[in-house]
Amino acid sequence: MFGTGIDTLAAQVLDLHAQALRNRATYEGGWRELAEHIFPQHGFQISPGQRLGNRIYDGTPIWAVQILVIALHSTATPPSILWFEIEAANEKLMERFDVRQWLYKAARDMFKVMTSSNFHSAVHECYLDLCLFGNNCLYAEPDDNMLVSYSARPMSEVAWMHNSRNQPDILCREFKMSLRQMAEMFGEEGLSPKKRTLLTDPK
Repeated sequence: MFGTGIDTLAAQVLDLHAQALRNRATYEGGWRELAEHIFPQHGFQISPGQRLGNRIYDGTPIWAVQILVIALHSTATPPSILWFEIEAANEKLMERFDVRQWLYKAARDMFKVMTSSNFHSAVHECYLDLCLFGNNCLYAEPDDNMLVSYSARPMSEVAWMHNSRNQPDILCREFKMSLRQMAEMFGEEGLSPKKRTLLTDPK
């Protein structure tokens, strides 16, 4: 799908991102209005110090969304109950007790990792986006302390494309990072010489 060479790859990724943003533009107007009237903190292009909530005229939609979020969270992904299971695609394997027992233990281990992480606070935010915009994005990444760290990415940060079966198969994410964050994630050797200088001497 992608060509060779860092410059070619970067150009192709940027082109895909531009296409995904064009696809998202169809929905952005409606999403902005929903956010402004219900949950402005989930809106687009929020400036530092910007006053939020001045377009909220009635608290009923806020209350309704919160009730739906609580219902979804407690029924679809309850914190105290194992809400998923793992099965082998091979039905013959599933007839074996030791296989079923191993898969159940694997599911329990996965559940323990999720409940000991920030999964439920992140998925709560995802349910807010789902109820408000009809879409959400739950991002998971390795973490030294929690094994897995979760975060609900804002809808203003992500855009996606669909394949021939109308299933999303490409997700593009645009976000800002400080020099310190980039050095921590990619290593100082991954920064340009100018950025390495700014990192050691901000002046």
